[in-house]
Amino acid sequence: MNPALLRRLAEATDKLLGPERIVVMGSSAFLGNFPEVAALAAIETSKDADLLVSPCSENDARIAFEALGEGRAFSKKFGVHADLLRPDAAELLPIGWEARLVALDEDGVIFCLDAYDVAVAKLRAGREKDLSLLSELIKMELLDWPTLEQRLSVTPMSEKEIVVAHNRLFSLNRDHD
Repeated sequence: MNPALLRRLAEATDKLLGPERIVVMGSSAFLGNFPEVAALAAIETSKDADLLVSPCSENDARIAFEALGEGRAFSKKFGVHADLLRPDAAELLPIGWEARLVALDEDGVIFCLDAYDVAVAKLRAGREKDLSLLSELIKMELLDWPTLEQRLSVTPMSEKEIVVAHNRLFSLNRDHD
């Protein structure tokens, strides 16, 4: 995925559904924060964008999948596809995430999740590919520890989730000492 393809996919979603807001979440959101990360393997090889579309009915989701989903017309033409997320995906984000959205268009409809909010979601998921990507972003000095720790501290989580996410963050810190 690159910034131009991400923008094209988000704009196609906007034209198709006409929502009030589209938020790019997941790894593709880093492109809206740091276009230079397009060359990182984890971003470059990504073929999907996780989109939180508001409002989005079940019918809208079906329409979007038929046009923009994996293996559909858009995907065949451009090599990338949209994965629409359920609204409850936002419940996993740090408090105040909406105020930190990064605009991707001039119309105020398409946004990317702030890089630190994406990083928190990646720490919570804990997949090896996500942790490797975070490690690269830290090495590039695009993410800093104090902000990561602060953002993680304002994320609603159970006690067990807090311990696990912080342990993942500290393991990344050990990798960079």
